[in-house]
Amino acid sequence: SPNDSEANQSYGQFLVKVGRANDAIPYLEHAVKLDPVVREISTGVAYAYDATGDNARALEDYKKIAGKFGTTRSVMGLFWYKLASGDADGALQSIIDFSGMDPRTFNMGPHPEPFVQMYIGAMTHLDDKEAGIGILRHAYDDPALDNSGGMANIAFFSAYFGDPDLSIEAMGKSLHHDTSLMAVIWTRLFQQVRKQPGFKKLVTDLNLVDYWRKAAWPVHCRPVGAEDFECD
Repeated sequence: SPNDSEANQSYGQFLVKVGRANDAIPYLEHAVKLDPVVREISTGVAYAYDATGDNARALEDYKKIAGKFGTTRSVMGLFWYKLASGDADGALQSIIDFSGMDPRTFNMGPHPEPFVQMYIGAMTHLDDKEAGIGILRHAYDDPALDNSGGMANIAFFSAYFGDPDLSIEAMGKSLHHDTSLMAVIWTRLFQQVRKQPGFKKLVTDLNLVDYWRKAAWPVHCRPVGAEDFECD
């Protein structure tokens, strides 16, 4: 179905998830032309350009998504991209521009939900690596956050704060629940995480290595000899 937006979206997003962002772009770009009002398609394009290292295009797309769709989820791609770029102030400003509120001044109340407590706590300490990691490690042990979204966000923040081992552990738990956020592991945010030995175990456990050997290797990984591989 070459002119079916859902077919192009589904295959394109699959290719981004398995690391083949270059191959995904034509399908996702075509899906956007066919159906430009679906946020998930546009987000998939941004992830793909991010994963290929086309930083200028990725930033442009993340900004478009944030402005076009006007939802919390639509601005988060821009937030994470700016964090990955080392622009913590710009990341926070993207949230402020969207919500009109500085998350660091958010009143969590006497009994905040674990996710809110983790999220606001991490945002409040973007300039304090030790404090940020402490918040995330506490959140990781909270059963209330042992779900796809909770663990994924712990993984994202851990990647930013420089704790790749925690990031890999949390992302593994997230993907065990749901693989919908799998594309993020190929973006700039996970650049240092992908270099860790634990990342090789993560993608092996996801059966990605078997798939790559049969289909095609991704943008950020390549075979080393007959049995091994490396990622960057």
